Amino acid sequence: MLIYQPKSGRAYTLYQLLLNQVDPEREIYLAITDIIYEEIFSEPIGQLVISELPMKLLVIDSNKVEVKQWIPPRIMQEL
Repeated sequence: MLIYQPKSGRAYTLYQLLLNQVDPEREIYLAITDIIYEEIFSEPIGQLVISELPMKLLVIDSNKVEVKQWIPPRIMQEL
């Protein structure tokens, strides 16, 4: 399942919670433009979100309208 939500990841979280209940095997990705990735997710706060939340990103090249990068969730290692 793919969700494109350029302004907020709230829908992603809601869909993820619901999907885990009805179809836990299905994966969900948040599609964002490369511009959003570079402005938010490449910054330290964005990297924190990616590392702390089980978020899968799909980065779209906004000029070519094609997938630029798949980013699976990062698994936190126990200290």
